[in-house]
Amino acid sequence: MDKTSKIVFSTLDIITKSKSYENMEVQIKELVMPPEILKGGGGEYNKWVREISRALVDDGERIRLEDSLYGVDHWVQVFDDYKFPVVTLSDSTSAEAGVYHLRNAKSHWC
Repeated sequence: MDKTSKIVFSTLDIITKSKSYENMEVQIKELVMPPEILKGGGGEYNKWVREISRALVDDGERIRLEDSLYGVDHWVQVFDDYKFPVVTLSDSTSAEAGVYHLRNAKSHWC
């Protein structure tokens, strides 16, 4: 198999694996949270934690899992509170000027 084929098949494997994480049963089994959950902030994260932990039958395991997942709640709050930089340009601004502005702004973020 040539190098390009290996890259293509590796990429397809990654895509297939990541698609499987959209399934709640896979999330429960592997304890994997899709990043999209963070878009909904703390409320969506708490909902996800409840759904994952309710799948456990043993109360002790459920409580330990909830404690662990709620133990990282502060990191979810960091994502929730983060204000993404927004640049508003007038309608008369050229596309080239906008790209130039974003390239220069990027160097200040990194």
